[in-house]
Amino acid sequence: MINLRKDVERVVRPIRASTWRKNQMREELLTHLEGLMAEEKARRGDDVGAVRRARARFGEPGQLTTELQATVPRWERWAFVPVPGLQRGRRRPGETLGAYQRRVIVRMTCLGLVWGGFAVGCALVGPRRIDVTGFFLSQVLVCTLLLGHVLLAEATRRSLMRLESADPAARRTAWRAVAFEALAAALLTGSIAAGVLLLIDRSAHVPLIPPRIFWGVTLVSVLVMLPVLAALVWSNIAQVRQFDQWDGLDLSLDA
Repeated sequence: MINLRKDVERVVRPIRASTWRKNQMREELLTHLEGLMAEEKARRGDDVGAVRRARARFGEPGQLTTELQATVPRWERWAFVPVPGLQRGRRRPGETLGAYQRRVIVRMTCLGLVWGGFAVGCALVGPRRIDVTGFFLSQVLVCTLLLGHVLLAEATRRSLMRLESADPAARRTAWRAVAFEALAAALLTGSIAAGVLLLIDRSAHVPLIPPRIFWGVTLVSVLVMLPVLAALVWSNIAQVRQFDQWDGLDLSLDA
Protein backbone atom coordinates (compact mmCIF):
# COMPACT_ATOMS: atom_id res chain seq x y z
CA MET A 1 0.00 0.00 0.00
CA ILE A 2 2.84 2.40 0.82
CA ASN A 3 4.37 1.77 -2.61
CA LEU A 4 1.08 2.64 -4.30
CA ARG A 5 0.61 5.73 -2.17
CA LYS A 6 4.07 6.94 -3.13
CA ASP A 7 3.23 6.48 -6.81
CA VAL A 8 0.12 8.59 -6.33
CA GLU A 9 1.92 11.21 -4.25
CA ARG A 10 4.60 11.66 -6.93
CA VAL A 11 1.81 12.72 -9.26
CA VAL A 12 -0.21 14.92 -6.90
CA ARG A 13 2.36 16.66 -4.68
CA PRO A 14 3.71 19.07 -7.37
CA ILE A 15 0.20 20.21 -8.33
CA ARG A 16 -0.74 23.77 -7.35
CA ALA A 17 -4.18 23.34 -5.81
CA SER A 18 -6.00 23.33 -2.49
CA THR A 19 -5.54 20.48 -0.05
CA TRP A 20 -9.19 19.49 -0.52
CA ARG A 21 -8.81 19.18 -4.30
CA LYS A 22 -5.48 17.35 -4.04
CA ASN A 23 -6.94 14.87 -1.57
CA GLN A 24 -9.75 14.16 -4.01
CA MET A 25 -7.16 13.49 -6.71
CA ARG A 26 -5.20 11.24 -4.37
CA GLU A 27 -8.17 9.09 -3.48
CA GLU A 28 -9.30 8.75 -7.09
CA LEU A 29 -5.82 7.89 -8.36
CA LEU A 30 -5.22 5.43 -5.51
CA THR A 31 -8.50 3.66 -6.24
CA HIS A 32 -7.60 3.52 -9.95
CA LEU A 33 -4.09 2.20 -9.26
CA GLU A 34 -5.37 -0.42 -6.81
CA GLY A 35 -7.87 -1.56 -9.44
CA LEU A 36 -5.09 -1.91 -12.03
CA MET A 37 -3.00 -3.93 -9.58
CA ALA A 38 -5.94 -6.22 -8.75
CA GLU A 39 -6.52 -6.85 -12.46
CA GLU A 40 -2.87 -7.69 -13.08
CA LYS A 41 -2.66 -9.90 -10.00
CA ALA A 42 -5.82 -11.79 -11.01
CA ARG A 43 -4.45 -12.25 -14.50
CA ARG A 44 -1.07 -13.78 -13.55
CA GLY A 45 -0.98 -14.11 -9.77
CA ASP A 46 2.46 -12.52 -9.39
CA ASP A 47 2.52 -9.72 -6.80
CA VAL A 48 5.83 -8.16 -7.85
CA GLY A 49 5.01 -8.38 -11.53
CA ALA A 50 1.49 -7.09 -10.89
CA VAL A 51 2.87 -3.94 -9.23
CA ARG A 52 5.28 -3.36 -12.12
CA ARG A 53 2.63 -3.84 -14.81
CA ALA A 54 0.08 -1.72 -12.90
CA ARG A 55 2.60 1.11 -12.69
CA ALA A 56 3.26 0.85 -16.42
CA ARG A 57 -0.48 1.09 -17.15
CA PHE A 58 -0.88 3.90 -14.61
CA GLY A 59 1.34 6.22 -16.63
CA GLU A 60 4.37 8.47 -16.24
CA PRO A 61 4.07 10.74 -13.14
CA GLY A 62 5.19 13.93 -14.88
CA GLN A 63 2.63 13.59 -17.65
CA LEU A 64 -0.17 12.81 -15.18
CA THR A 65 0.81 15.85 -13.10
CA THR A 66 0.56 18.10 -16.15
CA GLU A 67 -2.83 16.69 -17.12
CA LEU A 68 -4.25 17.07 -13.60
CA GLN A 69 -2.81 20.57 -13.20
CA ALA A 70 -4.75 21.63 -16.29
CA THR A 71 -8.01 20.66 -14.56
CA VAL A 72 -7.40 23.10 -11.68
CA PRO A 73 -9.08 26.53 -12.09
CA ARG A 74 -6.67 29.32 -12.99
CA TRP A 75 -7.38 31.37 -9.87
CA GLU A 76 -6.61 28.37 -7.69
CA ARG A 77 -3.29 27.77 -9.46
CA TRP A 78 -2.25 31.35 -8.75
CA ALA A 79 -3.45 31.15 -5.13
CA PHE A 80 -1.20 28.16 -4.43
CA VAL A 81 1.97 29.24 -6.24
CA PRO A 82 4.93 28.10 -4.08
CA VAL A 83 6.62 30.99 -2.26
CA PRO A 84 10.42 30.67 -1.84
CA GLY A 85 11.39 30.15 1.79
CA LEU A 86 7.97 29.04 3.01
CA GLN A 87 8.76 25.38 2.29
CA ARG A 88 11.03 25.40 5.35
CA GLY A 89 7.97 25.92 7.50
CA ARG A 90 6.42 22.64 6.38
CA ARG A 91 6.37 19.63 8.63
CA ARG A 92 9.39 17.44 7.96
CA PRO A 93 9.25 13.67 7.31
CA GLY A 94 9.45 11.82 10.63
CA GLU A 95 8.65 14.96 12.66
CA THR A 96 5.82 14.62 15.16
CA LEU A 97 3.01 17.15 15.17
CA GLY A 98 4.05 18.35 18.63
CA ALA A 99 7.65 18.95 17.55
CA TYR A 100 6.47 20.75 14.42
CA GLN A 101 4.15 23.00 16.44
CA ARG A 102 6.92 23.79 18.94
CA ARG A 103 9.20 24.78 16.06
CA VAL A 104 6.51 27.06 14.61
CA ILE A 105 5.78 28.54 18.04
CA VAL A 106 9.46 29.40 18.61
CA ARG A 107 9.60 31.08 15.19
CA MET A 108 6.40 33.04 15.81
CA THR A 109 7.57 34.12 19.26
CA CYS A 110 10.90 35.37 17.89
CA LEU A 111 9.15 37.32 15.13
CA GLY A 112 6.71 38.79 17.65
CA LEU A 113 9.50 39.90 19.98
CA VAL A 114 11.47 41.44 17.12
CA TRP A 115 8.40 43.32 15.86
CA GLY A 116 7.42 44.46 19.34
CA GLY A 117 10.95 45.64 20.13
CA PHE A 118 11.13 47.52 16.85
CA ALA A 119 7.80 49.26 17.51
CA VAL A 120 8.81 50.27 21.04
CA GLY A 121 12.20 51.51 19.82
CA CYS A 122 10.62 53.66 17.12
CA ALA A 123 8.18 55.12 19.63
CA LEU A 124 10.92 55.99 22.13
CA VAL A 125 13.52 57.49 19.80
CA GLY A 126 11.20 59.08 17.25
CA PRO A 127 10.62 62.84 16.97
CA ARG A 128 7.30 62.41 18.80
CA ARG A 129 7.42 59.91 21.60
CA ILE A 130 4.36 57.70 21.62
CA ASP A 131 3.06 55.63 24.50
CA VAL A 132 2.93 52.13 23.02
CA THR A 133 2.86 50.22 26.29
CA GLY A 134 -0.79 49.25 25.93
CA PHE A 135 -0.34 48.24 22.30
CA PHE A 136 2.72 46.14 23.08
CA LEU A 137 1.10 44.43 26.07
CA SER A 138 -2.08 43.66 24.12
CA GLN A 139 0.07 42.14 21.38
CA VAL A 140 1.85 39.98 23.94
CA LEU A 141 -1.50 38.86 25.37
CA VAL A 142 -2.90 37.91 21.96
CA CYS A 143 0.27 35.96 21.07
CA THR A 144 0.08 34.19 24.43
CA LEU A 145 -3.55 33.28 23.72
CA LEU A 146 -2.75 31.84 20.29
CA LEU A 147 0.27 29.87 21.48
CA GLY A 148 -1.58 28.57 24.53
CA HIS A 149 -4.46 27.32 22.41
CA VAL A 150 -2.09 25.53 20.04
CA LEU A 151 -0.40 23.73 22.93
CA LEU A 152 -3.66 22.85 24.68
CA ALA A 153 -5.24 21.57 21.46
CA GLU A 154 -2.32 19.21 20.86
CA ALA A 155 -2.38 18.07 24.50
CA THR A 156 -6.12 17.36 24.18
CA ARG A 157 -5.56 15.37 20.98
CA ARG A 158 -2.99 13.21 22.75
CA SER A 159 -5.36 12.68 25.67
CA LEU A 160 -8.14 11.60 23.29
CA MET A 161 -5.77 9.08 21.71
CA ARG A 162 -5.30 7.48 25.14
CA LEU A 163 -9.05 6.84 25.27
CA GLU A 164 -8.48 3.95 22.86
CA SER A 165 -6.71 2.07 25.64
CA ALA A 166 -8.37 -1.10 26.93
CA ASP A 167 -7.47 -0.18 30.52
CA PRO A 168 -10.45 1.51 32.26
CA ALA A 169 -8.10 3.37 34.62
CA ALA A 170 -6.16 4.80 31.65
CA ARG A 171 -9.42 5.94 30.03
CA ARG A 172 -10.56 7.66 33.23
CA THR A 173 -7.20 9.42 33.47
CA ALA A 174 -7.52 10.50 29.84
CA TRP A 175 -11.02 11.92 30.43
CA ARG A 176 -9.75 13.87 33.44
CA ALA A 177 -6.90 15.23 31.31
CA VAL A 178 -9.34 16.34 28.60
CA ALA A 179 -11.52 18.09 31.18
CA PHE A 180 -8.49 19.81 32.73
CA GLU A 181 -7.24 20.98 29.32
CA ALA A 182 -10.67 22.36 28.39
CA LEU A 183 -10.82 24.19 31.72
CA ALA A 184 -7.31 25.56 31.20
CA ALA A 185 -8.26 26.83 27.72
CA ALA A 186 -11.37 28.53 29.10
CA LEU A 187 -9.46 30.18 31.96
CA LEU A 188 -6.69 31.30 29.60
CA THR A 189 -9.19 32.85 27.21
CA GLY A 190 -11.16 34.56 29.94
CA SER A 191 -8.12 36.01 31.68
CA ILE A 192 -6.59 37.33 28.46
CA ALA A 193 -9.91 38.82 27.32
CA ALA A 194 -10.18 40.56 30.69
CA GLY A 195 -6.58 41.78 30.36
CA VAL A 196 -7.21 43.28 26.93
CA LEU A 197 -10.36 45.03 28.19
CA LEU A 198 -8.43 46.46 31.14
CA LEU A 199 -5.71 47.74 28.81
CA ILE A 200 -8.32 49.42 26.63
CA ASP A 201 -9.99 50.98 29.66
CA ARG A 202 -6.66 52.19 31.06
CA SER A 203 -5.45 53.66 27.78
CA ALA A 204 -8.63 55.77 27.56
CA HIS A 205 -7.67 57.51 30.86
CA VAL A 206 -11.39 57.61 31.74
CA PRO A 207 -13.82 54.85 32.81
CA LEU A 208 -14.83 53.44 29.44
CA ILE A 209 -16.08 49.88 29.98
CA PRO A 210 -18.88 49.34 32.53
CA PRO A 211 -18.46 46.33 34.85
CA ARG A 212 -21.49 44.59 33.32
CA ILE A 213 -19.98 44.72 29.82
CA PHE A 214 -16.56 43.75 31.19
CA TRP A 215 -17.81 40.57 32.84
CA GLY A 216 -20.24 39.81 29.99
CA VAL A 217 -17.50 39.92 27.33
CA THR A 218 -15.22 37.84 29.53
CA LEU A 219 -17.90 35.17 30.07
CA VAL A 220 -18.82 35.06 26.38
CA SER A 221 -15.16 34.62 25.41
CA VAL A 222 -14.91 31.68 27.82
CA LEU A 223 -18.00 30.01 26.36
CA VAL A 224 -16.92 30.60 22.77
CA MET A 225 -13.52 29.08 23.46
CA LEU A 226 -14.89 25.57 24.05
CA PRO A 227 -16.12 24.97 20.46
CA VAL A 228 -12.99 26.71 19.18
CA LEU A 229 -10.83 24.26 21.14
CA ALA A 230 -12.86 21.35 19.74
CA ALA A 231 -12.29 22.68 16.21
CA LEU A 232 -8.54 22.98 16.84
CA VAL A 233 -8.39 19.41 18.17
CA TRP A 234 -10.28 18.13 15.13
CA SER A 235 -7.88 20.07 12.89
CA ASN A 236 -4.89 18.47 14.63
CA ILE A 237 -6.38 15.00 14.17
CA ALA A 238 -6.92 15.73 10.47
CA GLN A 239 -3.34 17.04 10.15
CA VAL A 240 -1.90 13.89 11.71
CA ARG A 241 -3.97 11.68 9.40
CA GLN A 242 -3.03 13.76 6.36
CA PHE A 243 0.68 13.66 7.23
CA ASP A 244 0.74 9.94 7.99
CA GLN A 245 -1.09 9.01 4.79
CA TRP A 246 0.37 11.48 2.29
CA ASP A 247 2.45 14.51 3.27
CA GLY A 248 4.94 12.52 5.34
CA LEU A 249 5.84 10.09 2.56
CA ASP A 250 9.50 10.30 1.61
CA LEU A 251 9.39 10.17 -2.18
CA SER A 252 13.17 9.89 -2.46
CA LEU A 253 13.00 6.33 -1.11
CA ASP A 254 11.16 3.32 -2.49
CA ALA A 255 9.73 1.10 0.26
